[in-house]
Amino acid sequence: MIFCILFLVDLANPKVFSVNLRNFDAEKYQVAYQMTKNPNFTRGEVDFYVNYGLFIRSANGFVSSFYPNTVFISSTVARSADFDIVIAHELGHIQHMHFSRSSDKKLEEAQAEADSFAAKIVGKDRVLARRRSQGYSEDSYLIRNLKK
Repeated sequence: MIFCILFLVDLANPKVFSVNLRNFDAEKYQVAYQMTKNPNFTRGEVDFYVNYGLFIRSANGFVSSFYPNTVFISSTVARSADFDIVIAHELGHIQHMHFSRSSDKKLEEAQAEADSFAAKIVGKDRVLARRRSQGYSEDSYLIRNLKK
């Protein structure tokens, strides 16, 4: 029961279990901040948080409809070599407003669109390599979409 309550709190208010990326790792924050200045990103200022909640255990990062210009990542991602790929991908969700309740995108389509956006920021080869390392096959929708 407590697990369910904590999970719901984390989903509804992920900042409860988060620390600002700037306080977690100032250098990584600068990398993320600079990505928001890329001309492909036009959605303004973004906050970045490292989340320690229960939901993040099933995701590398996420954006929330409750905090539309905020990216939440796991501490594992914050320490990984793929940090910039995940940040660029999450910025893709913000750019394309996937968090919006009015978004009609299916999850797979939204993921593909965010991957395509990330490829513009960090390069297609890096995004493809990450997807392959996550076990996606060459005939998966996400890989095929990136290869277009």
